[in-house]
Order: sequence, then structure tokens, then C-alpha cells
Amino acid sequence: MAVYLETDPSDLESVRLYFANKDKTAYFVYPITNLVKGWNYLKIPKMKFSSVNASKESIAKSKPINNEATSGSSPKDGSLLNWDKVERVGLEVTSRSNVTSTVNFDDLRGLSSEDYLDGWLTTGPLFLDLIKSPEDNVTLQGKNIGASVALIKKLAGVSNFTFKAKLVPMKVNARSGFFIRGNYKTESDISCGIMCQSAIDDIVEKEDENC
Repeated sequence: MAVYLETDPSDLESVRLYFANKDKTAYFVYPITNLVKGWNYLKIPKMKFSSVNASKESIAKSKPINNEATSGSSPKDGSLLNWDKVERVGLEVTSRSNVTSTVNFDDLRGLSSEDYLDGWLTTGPLFLDLIKSPEDNVTLQGKNIGASVALIKKLAGVSNFTFKAKLVPMKVNARSGFFIRGNYKTESDISCGIMCQSAIDDIVEKEDENC
């Protein structure tokens, strides 16, 4: 998720993201803190959400989560909200007394897994992301946030293969591309990578004599 704060961060009392049932009697909630003026890019694991009348096991079965206390008896486990039953998504923004805060929210998306990052090396965890193309294909995107280059991890036990990629620049005259570098004489230590401001899809591997 991207958050753009136009006003002084000290004017904000609180910002909360929630996923709830239709009446918001049960929900998962995450307090968004430490925002700076300008763009803020957030990646929030489900296990970081607190729960109100919602199933903590659906957040992370192996890790406990804080539960915001509510008065009265707790509902039975069968009536607790689960992530697959969420009907409402919202943001709550509260400014301090006698001031006005302006906050813009953009690009809120959920990913079931981050396994797509396992084959890449990058210094910025927000650089690579998944998006859908106009043709409704899932593609890998480099966003020029916190890093500008991602490298494919060194392949073990593979000598003959082809890496195929389709590059789609995100803006006109953007400095982006796919590059290969290494020792071409010995054909060892060859690395492949992408440069910022590109989207990549149709990534496949097959037997060949090239990288």
C-alpha cells in the first residue's frame, strides 16, 4: 500500500487499516505509524494485525496476536471472522485538535504469498511487486522504490537453459531493461537481472545453450 501525507506528520493522531464484516462488529486492524511527509510505501504481513471478534488462528496459527479487548463474553470460535469472510475494507484517519490532515491512499493490494521473491536478490524489499497487465496476466514489476536493480539468484546444478522475459517500460524514455553479465570466456558466474522502471512477465525456463 502507498500512503501520501500532504500535511505535517505531527498533526496526525492515528491512522488505522481494517478488514471487517459488513457491520464492522468483527475486524482485523493495523495501526499505521511513523508516516513521513510525502510518499510512504508499506508492506504489512497478516500476522501484524490485531483482531476484534476475529479468528487469531487465521492470522498466524503458530504465532499469538494481540486481541483488542471488548466488553461482555467473547463469541464462540465458530462465529469469529476469518480472512475469507471479510466484506468490508476501510481506513480510519484522526487528526489532532484544531488542525486538518490530508492523507491520500493508493495501490492497496493483497498477496497470498511472497514466494515469487525467492529467486531474486535485491537491496530493497519493495522494489519487486506483482501486478496484473491489461491482458489480465500476473506480471513482475520493478518500482524504483528503495532499490534500482534486482538479480536472479545463482542457479545450482543447471548449465543449459534459457531465461525468457517480456519487458514493458512503465513510462516513455524510462531507463530500464534486462541485462546479463559475467565471465563469457569460462561461461561461469553469469548473472541476469532487471533494471528499474520495468514490468516483466512470461518468465519461463527451458533447456538451451544460452542464458
